[in-house]
Amino acid sequence: MIAEINRSQPHLMAALLLETELRRMVHRCPQLSQDMVSSLLTKVSLYLIEPAQFTHAGLLPGQNLRPLDVLHLAAATDLGVDALVTYDLRLQSAAHEIGMPVVAPS
Repeated sequence: MIAEINRSQPHLMAALLLETELRRMVHRCPQLSQDMVSSLLTKVSLYLIEPAQFTHAGLLPGQNLRPLDVLHLAAATDLGVDALVTYDLRLQSAAHEIGMPVVAPS
């Protein structure tokens, strides 16, 4: 995914909680490093989730979504992004349910 981001140079946006999720992923994926995460994060515009977005997230469809995933979905809708980038099948399904295009990197 990092190679594709470097090649196409899209404008990436995400809630700040992405940093925590990526840094925790390093503990589960030995091929990743904190330096790789730091490099990726320099390519993403991160923003703070506003209190009203927590309510919005709680009201979105997707009965099987985890709380952090639904916060990502609420952030994406509030930012008006062109597409949601995710590997998570439940999050993909919920995004499709509200009419949001999904990019699932391979």
